[in-house]
Amino acid sequence: MRNAVVVGNSLQILGPVMLAIRSFSHAKINVIGNDSTRSIRWSLLCDQWTGHSLSADEDLELLNILQSICTRDRPARIIAVDCEAARALNRLRPLLPAPLAPMPSSDHLTMLEDKWHFHRLCQRKGLPTPLTLRFENKQALRYEVLTSVLGTTLVIKPSNLAGSQGVRIIRSKAMFESEILASKDYQFSPLLVQEYIPGEDIDISLLAVNGELM
Repeated sequence: MRNAVVVGNSLQILGPVMLAIRSFSHAKINVIGNDSTRSIRWSLLCDQWTGHSLSADEDLELLNILQSICTRDRPARIIAVDCEAARALNRLRPLLPAPLAPMPSSDHLTMLEDKWHFHRLCQRKGLPTPLTLRFENKQALRYEVLTSVLGTTLVIKPSNLAGSQGVRIIRSKAMFESEILASKDYQFSPLLVQEYIPGEDIDISLLAVNGELM
C-alpha cells in the first residue's frame, strides 16, 4: 500500500481525491498546495499539509519537498489533482522521487483544457459538437449576426476557464447587452459563442490507461 502525495491548488478537487483514496486504503495522505488550500490541513483525511507555490520558478523547492516527503513516507505515489499541478509535475517528471499517477502530458493538457482546442479535437475525431464561433473579446460580438447564425438562444463562455465560470445562456438582446456588453465584471478573453442545445446536462468521468478504459 503506497502513501499518497496529493498536489494541487483546487479545494474543489482536493477533497474528493482524498476521500477517494481513503475509501480503499488507510494510506497516509500528504497534501501540497498554495495558500488557498490551507484549510485542508484541518481535514481528518489530510495527515500533513505543506504550503507551496506550483509556479515554474518554484520547481526546485517543490522537488525538494517531494523528495523529503517520499523519503519519509515510503513507499509513496504522487498524484496531481488539477492542471497547475499536472504542469508542475510534468516539468519535474524525470526527477520525481516516487511513481506518478497517470495524467496527460502538458501538450495534451493544453489541448483538453482550452474549450476551443477541445472543440477542434472533437471535430477532427468526427464527434458531434454544437456550432461554435471564437472571438478575442466581447467587443467583437454582434448580437444580430450571432443569432442569424446560431439561433435566438446563445451560450457565451470563456475558452480557458472551468467550473462554469463566465458561462451565460443568452435568450434576448436585452440580456446580451446587460449581462455581457454592459457588465464591468464580464471581461473574459477569448470567448466562445455556441448554439444552445436544450436538454439535461450530464457529467461523466472515466479512467483510461494506455487507451484501455478501466
